[in-house]
Amino acid sequence: MAKSDQNKRLKKFYYLSLLCLIPGFGILIGIVLLVYAIFVFRNVKLLFTILLAMAGGFLLIKVDSYYLEQDVRYGKDAENAFTLLSANGLDAIVQNLELYKLRYQQYPDSLQQLEKVNPELEIRDPLLRRNAKAHKFINFYYKKDGDKYVLFSAGVDGIPNTADDIYPRQTLK
Repeated sequence: MAKSDQNKRLKKFYYLSLLCLIPGFGILIGIVLLVYAIFVFRNVKLLFTILLAMAGGFLLIKVDSYYLEQDVRYGKDAENAFTLLSANGLDAIVQNLELYKLRYQQYPDSLQQLEKVNPELEIRDPLLRRNAKAHKFINFYYKKDGDKYVLFSAGVDGIPNTADDIYPRQTLK
């Protein structure tokens, strides 16, 4: 094969190496191109170009998965889902608080005490738990006040006693 034909084919493979930047699929293309670079062209420069493009594709996958994880954890849809989970959790706690009071004639001193009676009860706030490192306290807020109690979620901002706090949707008496 003439040297100019070989150079034209080689140049096409340099352009094909850009396909390695496609996340996921580019890795497969890169493997095929690596075989050509090693066994057909025996060109070290093409080999490194393909490896560099594959590394770029892998980096794009990592960056994309990072942002996807952030969206799943902190995006608006996730916020709505975690808010609903918190509201459902609060309702379940209210039911357990009332059952506890029926059994022991008083409300528990803490949610941990309630959890000991019902180990399946989730007392951790899903909104706070999704970013537990940012919060010292990840349980729902509960305070017994004589024959009453205060129970709520700190809401999306994670700060208690603000406008976004979530309270139980039902109260049983």
